[in-house]
Amino acid sequence: MIRPVVQLAAGHRPAELIPEGVHPRTVIIVQPAPRSLARPITLFLLFTTGSVAVLVMVLLVLQAVATTTAAIAAAAPSVGGVSLSLKLARKGSTK
Repeated sequence: MIRPVVQLAAGHRPAELIPEGVHPRTVIIVQPAPRSLARPITLFLLFTTGSVAVLVMVLLVLQAVATTTAAIAAAAPSVGGVSLSLKLARKGSTK
């Protein structure tokens, strides 16, 4: 059995769709246009591009903070005798 949608797409007009007293050749059946995928694809690309841009900006800020912190830590011993030191605990035997 052929589906009605396929019949309409092929130009066949079922008798129940044609009004009384109208010649079948004068009936025009209007069909909706097929769904466009341009909008969902565009939204996906914009979302992906925006997410990547935000991630790159966060990484750039983190890099700037790390660089600044390293520069301050390196310069601290030479400024006014201030020093930074880390005490590392040793695991193992204690003598």
